[in-house]
Amino acid sequence: MARYEHLPIFQKSYDFLIRLQHYVDRMPRFYRYTHGEKLINLSLGFLYLIIQSNGVSDKYSILIKADQELEKIRIHIRLLHNLRSFTEHQYEVLSRELNDIGKQLGGWLKSEGGQGKTLNF
Repeated sequence: MARYEHLPIFQKSYDFLIRLQHYVDRMPRFYRYTHGEKLINLSLGFLYLIIQSNGVSDKYSILIKADQELEKIRIHIRLLHNLRSFTEHQYEVLSRELNDIGKQLGGWLKSEGGQGKTLNF
């Protein structure tokens, strides 16, 4: 099994998940157990896809799924910000971290030769 702990994208995603859990713990109860829980599960799913993609030879299709999960995470964070469950500062920090993770994921996709491959959604 390949060592995923040393991947920068894994470490950033893990740190993001820890920060997100702290923020969700402080959210209003109604949103914490609906949107907050969904957001944590999406973030865990993203982390699992990173682990999975590191252990296979054809990473591209898994990385595409990870990119889709990342977009879902962005939407949930924006929704929670608009519902005033995240402060302006929390939203800014989470968005910045997601952008960094997205850049790393995009670089990984590009290095896997994704420019010429077709996507089947």
